[in-house]
Order: sequence, then C-alpha cells, then structure tokens
Amino acid sequence: MVSSSAVPRTITALLLTLAIPFAAAAADPPAEEKSQTWYTERIITGAATPGVEHLWSKGPWLRSELVVAGQPIVQIVRGDRYVIVNRLQAKGISIERNPEAIRKDASRQRPIGDDREVILAGGGEEAGDGEVGGQTCTVYRLTDDQGRRETCVSTSEAHVPLRTVFWHRASNRSTEIRYLTWASEVPLTDKFFEVGADVEIESYGYEQYLKALETGSVGPAPPTFSHLLHGR
Repeated sequence: MVSSSAVPRTITALLLTLAIPFAAAAADPPAEEKSQTWYTERIITGAATPGVEHLWSKGPWLRSELVVAGQPIVQIVRGDRYVIVNRLQAKGISIERNPEAIRKDASRQRPIGDDREVILAGGGEEAGDGEVGGQTCTVYRLTDDQGRRETCVSTSEAHVPLRTVFWHRASNRSTEIRYLTWASEVPLTDKFFEVGADVEIESYGYEQYLKALETGSVGPAPPTFSHLLHGR
C-alpha cells in the first residue's frame, strides 16, 4: 500500500527517470504539418513504480496523461506554456517555455515518440537492427556520462519507436518504455489541449521556475518532456 504522502515522491521518481535532457535539432517543415495528429499508449517499467501513459499530439502541441500510484498527471505543451496538472487535486502549474524550445517546435516531426531524433541530436547513432513483438526495427543508441539511451524504431515511413530503454549510470538501473499502439490522423480539437476551468493553476515565468526549483520540487510533478520546456 502506498501512503498519500509517498505519492508525490513516487510520481517525481518516475518522471525524473524519463526527463533526461538531450539536444533537439531544428529545421522548418511545411506549415500544413501543424494539423497532423498522433496518439500512442506506452507502459513505463523499471527503476520506479510502473506507469501507464497516453499521449496525443496535434502539430507541435502535446497532451500526456500518466497514471502513477492512482494519481492522474496531465502535461500539456502548447504555444509558450508547459502545463502540469494533478487531475485528482485539480491543481497544477503553468510554466513559460524557453524561447529556444518554442523555436525548435518547427523542427519536430511530432512532439511525441521523437526518441530517435533526440538520440541523434544528442550525438547518438544507428546501431543495427532489432525486433520488438515480431516487428523489425532499427536500433539507435546514445552513451554519455549520464548513461545509455537506446530506442528501436519501426522501419515504416513514420519511424515510430516501439521500445526505448534508459540505463542510468549513477544508479545502475534501467527504465524501459514499451509503446503498445500507434495511430495517426486522430480527430483532436484545440480544446483538448486546454486545461479545465475548474483547475487551480499557478503560473511561473521560465527563470522564476528555475529559481523555485533551487528550493525543492515545484508543482505536482516534474516535466517529462524536459526538452520541450528547456529547448535542450
């Protein structure tokens, strides 16, 4: 049984294993890609309590719903804000994104499932062929002072990740992400990427948020997609 006081620590522990900062590349895709939509479901296991996460994107916008120890954590990236909400508590924070992160929105094929792009931008490289669930995929790997990050990406035109594994050098533990399903052209409204009016939101400027972190955790959870907040 997990006590209520332990829940925030459990959420933080899981999300921090995923929020490894790597550089992201930049380029300018056609404007019509803004309306492209994606959905995926993934299971996160390993160093922390297992979590089930649902992800949607519409162009550069992202919505994540992750359940950890019964706590539904929603993260929304849209425009110049990164929002993190605990839906049970109806409370959250809205953080101003680094301008560099906003500029790089245009370069991403999609803000979810960009594991290969993140690894390559961080200096990683292709590392052979693999197989996940009977499906052939291409392995990409990055090893640095933080550990090793490896993903196996489908050979289809969409190049979606099927499995990603982090090995953390400091703890000598691994976290695995398995993508269970992928769908594109999902009908998503703009309102789906908004926070409900019943949620109490505390707003932070980017530098203000960084300053607040110096004294401890801020908000219901750390940002899973840290490169979408910081741009690096």
